[in-house]
Amino acid sequence: MPLFKSTHDALRFAYNFNGDNCVVAHLGIPPAGNGKGLGGLDGAAEAGNVKRIVESLGDNVKYWAEASYLPNRIPCHCGRICCQGWSESVAWSKAVQEMAKLVFTTGRIIITKQFFSEKAYRITVKEIARIESISERQVYYLLKMVVTFFRGTRKQRGVGQVFMEAIDKELRKAGIVGEEE
Repeated sequence: MPLFKSTHDALRFAYNFNGDNCVVAHLGIPPAGNGKGLGGLDGAAEAGNVKRIVESLGDNVKYWAEASYLPNRIPCHCGRICCQGWSESVAWSKAVQEMAKLVFTTGRIIITKQFFSEKAYRITVKEIARIESISERQVYYLLKMVVTFFRGTRKQRGVGQVFMEAIDKELRKAGIVGEEE
């Protein structure tokens, strides 16, 4: 019986699984799962299975999944005021950098980062223009280009759609995603 109804749910679980649950399970304390046995070590194993399948589809698919599903920010315990208790996730940032290479021949990481960022962490077009030393109009053009590249148009599928379909096919084949019986 599949554990997830959708590929989106499986990816969200795998890339947001909290390893602290494994420590609790190792100590013999029953995990507070979601009713599907996905707490503790079972959850870690299932998250690992999903990630392994994604990675088997190649680096670009892996980086797309990480850029799309990893948390943008992680807790920071440095105590300084500069980060306000949060810092950018290194793994997420690397994935976004790799996705920027697919879209642009030169840098423009900040533009790609804007596409993959959670809404709460996005910056203004004016700020992007200042950072990139380009006009706001050019920022809008580049953002539209990134959205079209990953989401596609009515007539053409985007790279993100192609990657998601490949992941969905493999997760369904492995029995991880599907309709509950």
